[in-house]
Amino acid sequence: MIRITLIFTLVRRPAASRFVEFGFTPCGAGLESVSALVEDGSLRVAVDRVLPPADAATAHALGETGHVEGRIVLAP
Repeated sequence: MIRITLIFTLVRRPAASRFVEFGFTPCGAGLESVSALVEDGSLRVAVDRVLPPADAATAHALGETGHVEGRIVLAP
């Protein structure tokens, strides 16, 4: 069984924004619910930076420092 853990910034009101970590087992209904929240702006993924896959070692080193403010994403 696959379990996905996501960390989002929950935005209800700008003054009430907070980080929330939650997990779920992927299924059609669960993914649709999360997708709807992301699309309407209620959930935003906290991304510190996006790096190319060739910089995976750099991304790992950055994550180990503990000084990132969000996820480090590897994307082409």
